[in-house]
Amino acid sequence: MEKQANGNRKFSKKEKLEILDEAKAYGVKVTLAKYDVYPATYYYWKNQYQADGADGLDHSVAKANRSRIRELENELVH
Repeated sequence: MEKQANGNRKFSKKEKLEILDEAKAYGVKVTLAKYDVYPATYYYWKNQYQADGADGLDHSVAKANRSRIRELENELVH
């Protein structure tokens, strides 16, 4: 986990996968308390993982995917 200058933490893709796996094995509440992760963050990671696999947990890949989805949606509207 990388600590940002503004106090936020940044988890790597590997760390996110480990937290997801641990939550599945030992329970969400216990795991989130251990790593001090908000439930909303956990469920966001889980949804990204289910939608895009492990690549969905990589911030830059997820950001690029969201941008591409917006572009395609705009093409459909116009």
